[in-house]
Amino acid sequence: MSGFEMEKSTGDYALTARKIRSNIVRKEVGTDFVLPDYMGDIKRMLKYNAYVTPCNKLVTADEASFLAVVTFRVVYLDSEDTLTEAVFTQDCEIAEKALGNLDDADVGYKVQSVALKLGGPRKISAKATVGCDISFVETEEICERSEYDGAEALKKEIEVHTAEYLKCAEREYAEEIDKIDEKTTDDVEVVKSFAEAFIDGVHKTDGGVNLSGYVDAFCILRSDDGIVRIEKRIPVEEHVECQTYDESAFIPMAYVTGVNVNLNNVNNDDECSVSVVMNMTVECTLAHHYNEKISVTLDAFYKGCKNECIYESYEYAKLGECIFDKAFISTDFERGESALTDIIEKELTLKNTRYDVTGTDVLVTCDAELHVIARGNSMEDCYPIKHTFELSKKYKLPVKENTKLDINAIPCDVSVTFDSEKMYVEAQVLISALAQIKENEKILKDIEYEEKTPDNDCSVIVYYPEKDDTLWSVSKKYGVSPSALAQKNGIAGNEELNLSKIIIVK
Repeated sequence: MSGFEMEKSTGDYALTARKIRSNIVRKEVGTDFVLPDYMGDIKRMLKYNAYVTPCNKLVTADEASFLAVVTFRVVYLDSEDTLTEAVFTQDCEIAEKALGNLDDADVGYKVQSVALKLGGPRKISAKATVGCDISFVETEEICERSEYDGAEALKKEIEVHTAEYLKCAEREYAEEIDKIDEKTTDDVEVVKSFAEAFIDGVHKTDGGVNLSGYVDAFCILRSDDGIVRIEKRIPVEEHVECQTYDESAFIPMAYVTGVNVNLNNVNNDDECSVSVVMNMTVECTLAHHYNEKISVTLDAFYKGCKNECIYESYEYAKLGECIFDKAFISTDFERGESALTDIIEKELTLKNTRYDVTGTDVLVTCDAELHVIARGNSMEDCYPIKHTFELSKKYKLPVKENTKLDINAIPCDVSVTFDSEKMYVEAQVLISALAQIKENEKILKDIEYEEKTPDNDCSVIVYYPEKDDTLWSVSKKYGVSPSALAQKNGIAGNEELNLSKIIIVK
């Protein structure tokens, strides 16, 4: 049966119903970033976006805290008309209260809106709204007693969690983003194109929900005049039929697929120009999370039930930051035919993060992959460069030895410079660890059942002791002799009751 766990203990059946409670939380984060000395002043911002990376979670019996890193990416023209990229980060922590016996929590992140403004030629103020879909898995104990000796069918109504994706629209766009005069399609080449969709407005109407947003589209073109970057913001507005819209239960989302750029010749009298048209498909959806009640039939016979709380506890172990320098010679320039003059795009990704623990030392290793689009000293030279290398760093373990770790390595600030044929990479990587200090700890609480034996009509009680129970405290609680209790259960002295259960005869 979906949504249930059946377990058997001492001949009696215990049924644990598992239900998921979902909650959507929005958190606004902001930061001010000052450009380092080696970067030029900002003349004009061309493009910016933000994305969120999960980092750690701390789960206890009644609260869940989640830590993520929001990365802001800005592309701008500096004072020398050089394309430059700035990347900076800001931590985002969200805490959520939970009711009942919490044993797990999952979270999904999405940047819903981002806004940047200049505070001067070297200062960027950034704000972003992070939407988190937090799902808690709770357990509900079902304890039924029967007057019959045989199995019977029990009917119960339960709540189950459902996530439904309502499809708004899948619309194709063909937008002219620029026109290049005195050129033909033979003179212009597309180097790169990209588009990303954002939803920044949700408005409820009588017939449903209106979603409004925009698509940030850009492309890089190359001609005999050099490399040029073209960008345009395209408004998007769609409608979805939804009669039960609730802001806390719906998450709006938008995606862009099938991006390509077409170059078309335009002849106007004696003049010829190139029309730059971007084709794309934009899909808007609403993710609807809700609980619904269903009736199920439980084919089981109950006499007693365990009441058990199971939870996982985690500890966030911050290992620190790793700043590294890497220099290498690109094979594209070893022949000396061209030298680097500008970096157009750069991206650093970390894969296969692993660790090795020796005593209290932990060695973190990951595979780094750098993608660069570089311009040569000739305007016609534009090269994609890929370089892979290994990154490793040793830290002191801030938790006890033999602890299960979940290591995260997140690239933050990345800088790429060059000197003749050599390329230099300087990056700042945030290394953190999720230390699992308790795994599926079980706490037994006041679990007992009582029945009459047919022979002597005495009461037999099965008691599951608490952590601090002693022979004296249990005998006093039930009004029985300590010696009789010790003899029945094979206990010597007034010691702690390190038994899973105690048999009490009254």
